[in-house]
Amino acid sequence: MADYSASHEWYPFSSADQNFQPATGAEYQAFVYPRSKAGIIISLSTYGPSYEVKKSGIPENQVASRIPPLSQLSDALWESWIQVEKANPGYLRYYGVDTVQNEQSTPLIEEIFQARRGTLIVPWAKRLNFDLRSDEGKALLASQSGRAVAWMMIHHAAELKTRSPRVTIWSSFGARMSMIWDLVPEGEQGSFGDLEPL
Repeated sequence: MADYSASHEWYPFSSADQNFQPATGAEYQAFVYPRSKAGIIISLSTYGPSYEVKKSGIPENQVASRIPPLSQLSDALWESWIQVEKANPGYLRYYGVDTVQNEQSTPLIEEIFQARRGTLIVPWAKRLNFDLRSDEGKALLASQSGRAVAWMMIHHAAELKTRSPRVTIWSSFGARMSMIWDLVPEGEQGSFGDLEPL
C-alpha cells in the first residue's frame, strides 16, 4: 500500500483577470512511496487540464484562460512528492506510469516492441531497457509519458542533481503498456530487477 495517494483535481477557479472559470474535469492520480519504501512515484491517471479543456471543444482563443496556474503533470507530481519527502526531496529514485494510454506514447512503444521483440506482448521477464544514449531512450523521454521526468530534472536540478535516467518498458494483461524511469544517481546502487512489475 502506498504511504501517500495523491490526487489533483481541478475545481472552478478565478483566472488572472478575475473571471470565473468552470472546472476542467482534469485529474492526476499517483501513488507515492517515500524513501523508506524505495522512493518511487507511480502515475495512475494523467489527464491534465490542457488535454481536458481542448477536448471540450471550446474555441482555441479561449483555451489559455481556462487552464489553471498549476496544470503541468511534473509540477503536480513534485508537489505530491515533497509532501512525503520534505526533508530529502532528492531521494526520488523511480517514476512509473502504470498504464501508458495517450495518442503519442502508445504508438511509439508499440513501434519499439515490434522492432525489438516482434510482438506487442512483452512481459516483465522480457522487458526492454534504454538509456539516453539510445534513440529509443531519447524518444521515450520526449514522449507525453516521459516528459514529466524531463521537466522534473530541469526544474528541480538542485535536488535531483545530475542524473542520466534509464527507462524500462513492458506490457501485461494483454497489451497494457507500462514504463518506469530509473532516476538513481550514477555511482549509487539501483536496479529495475529489484522492483516488481506494476
